[in-house]
Amino acid sequence: MKTKLFGGGVLVILSAVLMFFLFSDGIDRKKDVTIEDSEQIDEFKNIKASDYFPRIVTRNQYTSPNGDGTNMTVLEIAKYGVGLNNREERMIESISYQGNVELGRAVEHYSVTEKSIKNQDGLEIFKTKPRWTSNNTEFHISEYLKTYTVPAGSFDNCIEVTRVDIPTQLTVRMVHAPGVGIIRMTSQSQGKEEELIAELVSTSTTLYGESDNQEKEDVDELDEIIKEDSENSSLQPVGNLPERNDKVSNLTLSDYDQRVNDLHLKQFDYILLHRPEFKENDTEFTITYTDGISIITNKEGFIKEVEYSQEEPMIEEDLYNIQHLIMGLDDEITMEEANEILFADEPIIYSVGAFNLAINKSKNGFTFLAVTK
Repeated sequence: MKTKLFGGGVLVILSAVLMFFLFSDGIDRKKDVTIEDSEQIDEFKNIKASDYFPRIVTRNQYTSPNGDGTNMTVLEIAKYGVGLNNREERMIESISYQGNVELGRAVEHYSVTEKSIKNQDGLEIFKTKPRWTSNNTEFHISEYLKTYTVPAGSFDNCIEVTRVDIPTQLTVRMVHAPGVGIIRMTSQSQGKEEELIAELVSTSTTLYGESDNQEKEDVDELDEIIKEDSENSSLQPVGNLPERNDKVSNLTLSDYDQRVNDLHLKQFDYILLHRPEFKENDTEFTITYTDGISIITNKEGFIKEVEYSQEEPMIEEDLYNIQHLIMGLDDEITMEEANEILFADEPIIYSVGAFNLAINKSKNGFTFLAVTK
């Protein structure tokens, strides 16, 4: 099983709570109020879990204390996970910063319905019932339709969900605001005071309309947003999917290995392309590395295509790996341009150096493919 890789040690606490459950909670309290029976509150029957997931496309910014007087910033963008016509699959892309230094990236996938919000690990982090158990974790509604104030402003009709990890008894309180998602989150260990994990400092929504009666024009508007982003990019899309062919680039395997590994070593303390296994036929070599990376070259060592595939949802480590694989293809491409490809809303083929490339992402895995033009 893959483990999540983060840009620095300061992300461990946030990743264990904010990134894993991705929703926040909080606000100081004198006692924990449990709603024992939904029948006691008529309005509870009308609550939809999907209303408490960020609208598409919402951009949230959080602050998280590091414990040493400094704060970390987390930026999140809520998007559709698998195509615009799939209303249940969502994804949240996040980037964490310490000052101006990027610490890490993550992509989390969710299944969102009227009854529940479930993350990619199968944990039901929100349900329209007073209490439930999921993945060895107990949940209950501890505050209902309350107004909470955080740096981003005041939010009405919030629902606080308290979760308790059964083995460790770690308590995490998450406040969900309609259309925004998490606005505050705290945690508390046995015998210790409650600590702030993350708090919303700003939120903006480019497009409203994430509900069961969403109008078609909202989807058309989102299509237009994606189109405009692409047209304004210095990386121009050239089609829908890259087609494999027999063309050969002028980039050698040795030069590519060197570029990619130099980029990776600047971020981590190990190289990415290592332990190669070679297979050959009459015209080409196929070099397979660990982590699902493979490169095809001709017999002279010039690259024909690069592929990176996993049958698991994309995590931070994969983002960095693909970023370096992209930048290794052309020494003139910037990190910002590589990130533009990484976070494209749909699988679009981009022209980078001597290659056409694209990324297909879903909750079941991903494929990065670069083919010689």
